[in-house]
Amino acid sequence: MRYIYLFIVLLLCLDLHSQINVSHELEIIDAQGQEYIDTKLTYENTDSITYSLWINTWRIIVATNTDEKIFGVPYMSNLVNFLFITPIDYDFDKYFDSQTEFENLGDLYSNRIKILKPREKFVIHLIIKDKSVISFVRNNKFKVSYIYGICPYEKMYSVLNIEEKDTYSSSDLVLANIPILENKIGSNTRGTFFYFMEGKKIEINISMFNNIFEKRYYNIKK
Repeated sequence: MRYIYLFIVLLLCLDLHSQINVSHELEIIDAQGQEYIDTKLTYENTDSITYSLWINTWRIIVATNTDEKIFGVPYMSNLVNFLFITPIDYDFDKYFDSQTEFENLGDLYSNRIKILKPREKFVIHLIIKDKSVISFVRNNKFKVSYIYGICPYEKMYSVLNIEEKDTYSSSDLVLANIPILENKIGSNTRGTFFYFMEGKKIEINISMFNNIFEKRYYNIKK
């Protein structure tokens, strides 16, 4: 039996800097008595050029009320691929600044980058099995927000010299049962999910990476 949550965002957010439409669907699925949330993030390239999408290191943060503070968010680390599940009228303004830097990358591998060609779609499934999050989603009105990093492929290639054949090749990515990043001081690293640890390692100067990839916001006022 499948419970499809009615809160599905149908509005596509068009990025003013790059012609990438982003959207999401969230559903609660019952697989033989085991429930989980599938948050499907869709990226569609409606431009005439190819883009590079940064797909490594996802973190999921849940705030169950508008007064609940969130910790470990990008104002501390300036990272991308944070996903937030919050009340619809949650105010993010106090958490974000105008910076677009990426920091603390650690080792970089080519297959943590997705090449998005013209008219191509890429879907990321973030699977959540946390019962408290399932309960919140089922019983409350909420919104999904997230931050992602993107740049034109030619701009990335000129700096990193990454061949398309070395990047992530599938049209979708399923990340199962990612731990939740708890809203508690001192637990900022809990829930960070690394994947694709094998592959071609890239030597990179972080300042170069900052100059080519840009941070974008979905359902967060900026």
